[in-house]
Amino acid sequence: LPATALAARLGYAMRLQTLMEISPNTLSWSLMLLAEMLLFLTAFAGSGVFLTRCLEGATPLRRAPLLPFSLACVPLAALGAEEGSSLLLALAPWRAPLLAAGLLLSLCANLLRKRKTA
Repeated sequence: LPATALAARLGYAMRLQTLMEISPNTLSWSLMLLAEMLLFLTAFAGSGVFLTRCLEGATPLRRAPLLPFSLACVPLAALGAEEGSSLLLALAPWRAPLLAAGLLLSLCANLLRKRKTA
């Protein structure tokens, strides 16, 4: 079903058009479209909870904010899949230094916690 192709290069309007061509029944394509949106929102909420748990474990924050990270996703989502993929490919060389900095931050925070408890 096209409703499960969340990572496809087709835009939202093209997926809607495909769903309308598959089924002449308005209820069926609207339910498939709702299922696609609910699947996306579930994945977004799950990744947000995972992000906050990781930040809470790596930093001394009691409650890590999710809003700045979700707002950082808005420009990439507004670009669309075609332009967004080229932007992500341009940012790919920065993955290793960012991950190394995050790992260093996590190790330092864990070291400080161990010293406080000892």
